[in-house]
Amino acid sequence: MTKTKGKWIHTQALGTLLLEQVLVYFDVPELFVCTDANDHRYLVVFVDDDTLRYVAVPISDATLTAMLQGDITMKQAFLRANGGVAFNIHKDFSAGGFVAERTTIQEI
Repeated sequence: MTKTKGKWIHTQALGTLLLEQVLVYFDVPELFVCTDANDHRYLVVFVDDDTLRYVAVPISDATLTAMLQGDITMKQAFLRANGGVAFNIHKDFSAGGFVAERTTIQEI
């Protein structure tokens, strides 16, 4: 587990997300925590290398702590997304940036 603080991406839907903590790293960060401008935390998982697709969910401090302590699984942490909200994030290769599309955790 690595603690860091730096810009990860910027999207219209989420604004700038700062990389706060890498939980799993294998060539690239696979599972990590980001924060937005309002210090809301997001649990993010890398999904697809070809499309640079990620899934991010807003997560409470209590849920994140429970996952880090092994009290709940990673899947349970994602299913406890604040408000059931999830974001599909992918690289827009034509525009050069990232796009975040709001959805629900049930649709992921």
